[in-house]
Amino acid sequence: MAKVNLLLGIHCHQPVGNFSGVFQGAYELAYLPFIETMAKHPEIKFSLHYSGSLLDWLKNKEPGFLKKINTLVKRGQVEIITGGYYEPILTLIDAKDAASQIEMHKEAVKELFSYAACGLWLTERVWEPYLPYILSQAGIKYTLVDDFHFREAGIEPENLNGYYAAEEKGKAVYLFPGSERLRYLLPFKLPQEIIAYLKNRLEDCGSDVAITFADDGEKFGLWPGTNKWVYREGWLEEFLGALEDNRDWIETTTFSQYINSRPVSGRVYLACASYREMMEWSDGNFRNFLVKYPEANNMYRKMWYVSNKIKELKDNHKLTTPQTNQLTQANRELYMGQDNDAYWHGVFGGLYLHHLRAAVYNHLIEAEKIVDNIFSQGLKVEELDFDLDGNNEIIVNSPQQNFLFKPSCQGALFEWDYKPKSLNFTNTIMRRYEKYHSRLKEKINSERNESKNPLSIHEFSEIKDGVSKADISYDKVLRYSLIEHFISSETKLEDFSSCQYNEAADFLNTRYAYKIISQGKSAQVKFWRTGKVCGTEIELIKNVSLNDGLGVSYELKNSSGLGVEAIFGVEFNLSVYDPVLSNKSGAATLKALTINDVWQNTKINFLMDKKTQLWYFPVDTISDSESGIERTYQELCLLFHWQIDLKPKDNWKAKIELKVI
Repeated sequence: MAKVNLLLGIHCHQPVGNFSGVFQGAYELAYLPFIETMAKHPEIKFSLHYSGSLLDWLKNKEPGFLKKINTLVKRGQVEIITGGYYEPILTLIDAKDAASQIEMHKEAVKELFSYAACGLWLTERVWEPYLPYILSQAGIKYTLVDDFHFREAGIEPENLNGYYAAEEKGKAVYLFPGSERLRYLLPFKLPQEIIAYLKNRLEDCGSDVAITFADDGEKFGLWPGTNKWVYREGWLEEFLGALEDNRDWIETTTFSQYINSRPVSGRVYLACASYREMMEWSDGNFRNFLVKYPEANNMYRKMWYVSNKIKELKDNHKLTTPQTNQLTQANRELYMGQDNDAYWHGVFGGLYLHHLRAAVYNHLIEAEKIVDNIFSQGLKVEELDFDLDGNNEIIVNSPQQNFLFKPSCQGALFEWDYKPKSLNFTNTIMRRYEKYHSRLKEKINSERNESKNPLSIHEFSEIKDGVSKADISYDKVLRYSLIEHFISSETKLEDFSSCQYNEAADFLNTRYAYKIISQGKSAQVKFWRTGKVCGTEIELIKNVSLNDGLGVSYELKNSSGLGVEAIFGVEFNLSVYDPVLSNKSGAATLKALTINDVWQNTKINFLMDKKTQLWYFPVDTISDSESGIERTYQELCLLFHWQIDLKPKDNWKAKIELKVI
């Protein structure tokens, strides 16, 4: 009798830096009840993957849970799948980093479950053609992708059966195509509908057929509405019972068992791809996130910058045993900074979740600190194309802080690392158009089914309370710091904060000339540009002094025969939360300001040499998440500004000093 071989792959992960309450909630709502339910059905075989960040939490908080899994492994019900330890996108990191992360996870699986894993969970199923070589070299026998990958190669999902061989440079790895149809059926449809689908596939095939389900464990209890449906209302028990009732033609098996018992179905060469929804979010290629979101690209380039510093130290210096141990810790910090979640955005918050970006920077800065401490060089100034956009950036690395400037964008400060706390004060994000904003403008919520079953998050479309189209504003430029503005005297705070104003000059987002002067324990960078303000030619000179703090002096020169009146402003966007300034918009007149950052328990002092007008406001983004469209606080915007009246041949000066205390 022909059979369906059903291969169930469950992936469980929580990002590095996620809140402890989220870990605990996921454990209680999804991970624990799933394993407890599966344990009651020993004949139902399945495969499990837990990311390293989740394993770390489980070892620390719920070691008994790991023993439950170990029991299932020992009795042959469960196969453990490995992966990159901290869930990196393997195609975006150095091949040696990828191999090390896979080896770390394999060792953890061996230690925890006495199991030698040979299958790999491919993070977000991001596939590129050279992966077979890297995976094979790392001892990986198979991995899981989606049937969408095969569709892009001209193979329709209904024609897929079993597993396929993919090759690169003479090294092969097997690929199991996960069924998109099953991803939308489990656990959202009634068990009898799922059984009917499997029956139809079997009848269409006319002989044995192998079908793979590979998806997130969080959908079994953590996604909206699923805990009640899957456990309290008994969906999982009913589904497992249905599989058992149809065991004469449905057989569950693990991936390794299937490979050992069945031949490969064919050979395939797949293009760069991920699952269908990811391809939509990324506009066709995962790497497009690095173009769509320059903030993600900045993190990505920081990651590579640190990775290269570690490799340079390892390859070109003879290290003592203590230094080698330090470098091992630097690598672990780097790997934590390679966790994928903060580098992209889809139905999950991802890049828009401030705490995930903060965690990436925290670990990357920690890794960099270790390297710098091994061979301390004092203050160092570099010119290099940091973000690979064809323009050089300026990096000032001191024992206490890093300052990164972008001459091609007004000499803006786009990264400001404070090393004692391993934080980036410019971990900011701009307000930009997202396709789902149209739902908010039209006040569209998802139409819930009459039945009690929940919707997949890919079909779920809720707008959280308190969010409206009035909250949507789109920024003119990236939210860096040391950005100069010339605006008309009639401009109000509300106009500026909502970007409903016009620049009165041509300086915004333009290239500045620059000169670097490095002097021992301090450095100075001079930026300048001549442009037109209200039609009058004005030269702007910005001198930035860097040591334990940051000082900036401005000079505006009017060499023309015409006078000009405007508001001149200097914008700072800071990844801080001040209980007063971050709560609402406001204005003040002052010569000094202290930012009280309760997120990181730090304070930033601003000191001006003359009375200054200040506008301040919180920058909130409107972004999608698995629980709906929501407003998220991202950063504090400060605009220090002055009313200038530059007569012909006149000039104007001002100074601002910053220091972290």
